[in-house]
Amino acid sequence: MAADVGGIAEGLRPEEHALLFPRGDAAAAAGALRRVLEDSSGTDARVARARLRAEDFRLGPYLQAQERFVLDAARALAR
Repeated sequence: MAADVGGIAEGLRPEEHALLFPRGDAAAAAGALRRVLEDSSGTDARVARARLRAEDFRLGPYLQAQERFVLDAARALAR
């Protein structure tokens, strides 16, 4: 669970990876925490998906994606 601030929702998709609540909304945060504690199988599934999602943000995959982008752009410019 996390407050939906900054780029959080871009990295962690609501419901798929995390339970997001509006910044400063204590009632919504409490509701999300209740869901985390009461639905262990749903929580476990979200955590597993979030771990896989985190792999996309490791340095190696990020640099590979950037390299592909630059090479594709260079090929497009060369045409």
